[in-house]
Amino acid sequence: MSHHDHEEQIAIGARVVAVNESHGTKLFVFGRGIFEGYFLKPEFDLPAAITDIQAAYAAARSVTPDLPETFTEDEARKAIILSQSQPRIRLTETFDGFVMNEVIWGSECWWTDEKDFAERTPAGKFTIETKNLAEYREEAAKMEAFKTALFGAGALEEHEG
Repeated sequence: MSHHDHEEQIAIGARVVAVNESHGTKLFVFGRGIFEGYFLKPEFDLPAAITDIQAAYAAARSVTPDLPETFTEDEARKAIILSQSQPRIRLTETFDGFVMNEVIWGSECWWTDEKDFAERTPAGKFTIETKNLAEYREEAAKMEAFKTALFGAGALEEHEG
């Protein structure tokens, strides 16, 4: 999935647009909202990840003598938050103006600030349709279940970016 692609960061509180996909000149948009910052998704198990990264560090240190002797819990937490946090966007309305209050994550969409979106989608270039977030998530869950049934849990992770 594509994500925000600017070199400079968008400020927390900025108005943004979250896009699902395009088919030719048809653009499917989840909605407009507020960029809230980078966060770990609620289902992310931080304590388990800290334990895992500290164990991996200990194993790496056994063959990499130049690594410092310890990798503290606080250092592990910072590394995980920096590497695993995702953009969180609070969708406030559909593109056609219906009020909503939903969180969408950067891994679920391509997103950018409203000004950039307007520049990339001048009037008449695209037909814009609203993509329902709940339906998208249901479709994604079905696809994930299919992949798991076909290949086993985690079998495709090494091949997906």
